[in-house]
Amino acid sequence: MSTAERAGARAGPGGVMVVVFAATVIALSFVLARLVYDAGSNPLTVIALRYPAVILMIWGFLRLSGRTTGLPTRSRLRSYAVGLVYFGGTSCYLASILFLPVSLAVLVFYTYPLMTVAFESVLQRRLPRPLEAVAFLAAFAGLALALEVSFASLDPRGIAFALVGAAGASASFVWAGRTLAAEDMTVVTFHMSVCGAVVAAVLVLASGTFALPSADLAGWAPLAGTIFCFSVAFLAMFTGVKLIGALRTSMIMNLEPIATIALAVLLLGERLTPQQLAGGALVIGAVLATQVRVQQAPVS
Repeated sequence: MSTAERAGARAGPGGVMVVVFAATVIALSFVLARLVYDAGSNPLTVIALRYPAVILMIWGFLRLSGRTTGLPTRSRLRSYAVGLVYFGGTSCYLASILFLPVSLAVLVFYTYPLMTVAFESVLQRRLPRPLEAVAFLAAFAGLALALEVSFASLDPRGIAFALVGAAGASASFVWAGRTLAAEDMTVVTFHMSVCGAVVAAVLVLASGTFALPSADLAGWAPLAGTIFCFSVAFLAMFTGVKLIGALRTSMIMNLEPIATIALAVLLLGERLTPQQLAGGALVIGAVLATQVRVQQAPVS
């Protein structure tokens, strides 16, 4: 057993609960974003306000753990590039909930782990493994059920935004894993967030789309909530990686779409039909299957 595995075993249920908390809180941040839009704001404003909070949270975490934000020049530039791709993915995901119910947007977006497997297969010049191929088919079948294969009541823009968001998230993970694996990923994420903050600020100023929600509790409370929850979830995920390791953390973070759907039902009054629930179960099951396969694969 490696040092990281022994540390994860010692962390026990405490580390697991930290990651469960992270998955739930990040789901809450996206549900609250829908309320912010309803109060008159927009995705670009939410992103522009989120990034500074994330930067401060990560900077404080690094300082408390005795680390700096320094990276070699090449790695820092790569971090900015990955941050730009991730910014695009996150922006599209947040934009998708302007056009789709949150519960359906998260199902489409959550195909990104499957896209990651596909990207890795292409880069490794190999065909998908049997389990991966079955997972792809199950996920697409699940999406067909969840979206009821009908654009009559679903805005195609929402589906397109969620799929592009998933591709952006997947591409950023693959790129970071292949070019920045030797660096401290918390520091890498700090620089990714700096890039995102700069790009968001430039876009907001250039487009003139900065729009705060209505100046009452119904507007400001969800705005403060989505910013706070997103920042705390980032810190909790990093803490989880330290306590139980990256693989176990990624497995538990699969609770995010389930938590998002549950919170959308509770807070937004959204309802899924039995057919959509069955489709959602297929998507989440496919993602879990590929994650279990990754976790069980021997380390080369």
